[in-house]
Amino acid sequence: MLFRRLTPENQAQLHIAKAREYWRMDRLDLANAAMELALRAGVAPGPLYDFQRMLEAELGARQAATMFRIAENLIIEADPRRWGGYWPVILETSASAARQVESTLDVRWAKPVLLTLVPVDEWVAFMRARYGYYAVRTDSHKICLPPCAVRSATGLRRAVLHEATHAAVNQLAGEDVPRWLNEGLAVTMEGGAPWDGPARRLRLDEISAGFERWDVDLGSPRSHLSYAGAGEFVGQIARRFRMEGMRRLLTLIREGVSVERAVGQIGGEWLRRLEHEWIAGRLH
Repeated sequence: MLFRRLTPENQAQLHIAKAREYWRMDRLDLANAAMELALRAGVAPGPLYDFQRMLEAELGARQAATMFRIAENLIIEADPRRWGGYWPVILETSASAARQVESTLDVRWAKPVLLTLVPVDEWVAFMRARYGYYAVRTDSHKICLPPCAVRSATGLRRAVLHEATHAAVNQLAGEDVPRWLNEGLAVTMEGGAPWDGPARRLRLDEISAGFERWDVDLGSPRSHLSYAGAGEFVGQIARRFRMEGMRRLLTLIREGVSVERAVGQIGGEWLRRLEHEWIAGRLH
């Protein structure tokens, strides 16, 4: 039986699939090579452009870095020479923030947190995230931060608190977590972001959409409303449920309970009612 020759488009799709597979394994050299093969096969960058730039940034960071295990479940991937006398501050601040997430959400890491410090801001100019980004990897919870999120101890602490919370959410609840809840808990952990937008607060689905739309730029009014809205709403229900309740909420989601039912089980109120109270400015 003769096999039909793959078209360039099919070849490209196979290479892209391998690039994503290697990326999840954190085999960045192989992922980048597979992506180059996909581009040579003729695939248009399009939506893949950001993925390609992400691969290049992570690979560039790895090539310039050394890995340091600074706690049982925390590894930093960076070039300490770039930071000079500020390097010990980076180590202590990162370890302290990671410990705070662990203790507050009572999470026991099943795999280490890998904190990658990308050495050049321009390498991650494509990012639309608040500080850096969190990505699930086969053998680690990976956090990538640009230099602008590292230059001050205060900014670094907020960034690690935010992104490590995403890692904790993934471990406790899996990937089926609404964006408003995931981002809202991360903003709450970093210290909150009070709502100072228009009189009408956004619905939860509108907040989630603000994180998922590619035309919403970081720092734009729409981006700010999404982060601030998620942070204020989740912060208010966290004060009601306490962090023990928020952790239980996440574990219920992992068990397959819908977020609406999980909120009702923990707080005794329907999520829709809490959302309406928040939109009206009556949720405290």
